[in-house]
Amino acid sequence: MHAARRNKGFTLVELMASILISSVLMVAIGGVVANSHRQWNRMYRRVYGDPVVDAEIARRAFEATARRATHRQCLVDPTGQSITLFYYSDRVVAVVDRYAWFYVSGGQLCVEHGAPAVDGVTGRYIRGAVQGTVVLARNVVYHHFWQGDDYVIDFAGGGSQYGNTVRMVLTLDDASDGQQPLSITVSATRHND
Repeated sequence: MHAARRNKGFTLVELMASILISSVLMVAIGGVVANSHRQWNRMYRRVYGDPVVDAEIARRAFEATARRATHRQCLVDPTGQSITLFYYSDRVVAVVDRYAWFYVSGGQLCVEHGAPAVDGVTGRYIRGAVQGTVVLARNVVYHHFWQGDDYVIDFAGGGSQYGNTVRMVLTLDDASDGQQPLSITVSATRHND
C-alpha cells in the first residue's frame, strides 16, 4: 500500500482568509492614524492658533504699559470700551511723556501711542499728538476695560494708599477654526508716582 502523500502549503481558502484579516487590520490601523493626525492638528491650532497668539501679545502689551503708567491718572470710557494710560517712556524721565489708548475698532484691539497734552482748565492729562497705532489682536468679540481701587497698600511708615489696578477682559473668536472662543483677563498695578 501506498502511503498518502500530503502536500505541504496553504489552500486557496486559507490564503483568502488571511488576506481578508490583514486587510481589516490595515483599515483599522489606517483609521486610527488618520484620527490621531486630525486630533493633533486640532490641538496644534488650539495651542498655536491666531487667537492664542493674539491674546498673548495683547496681554504682554497691556501689562507692560500698565506697569510703567502713573497711578495719578487713567482715563476709562464710562462704558468700559476704552482705556488711556499715561506713562513714562523711560525710568529717568521726570514727567509723564507718553500715553497709550487701548480700544477696539472693527473687531481689532488697537493701541494708540502718543505724547499727552495737558488740559488748560483741569490741569489733567489728555491724549495729544498721535505717534503711532498698532493692532494687537484680531477677532475680538467682547472687551471691557476698568480701573479699580480694590485693595490697600500698607507702607512701613504707617501710611496706606489705595492701589490702582487696571483690567482688560478680551474674548477672541476665530470662527473659521471651529474652536470655542478664548477669553482672557489681564490685571496690572500702575506703580509710578
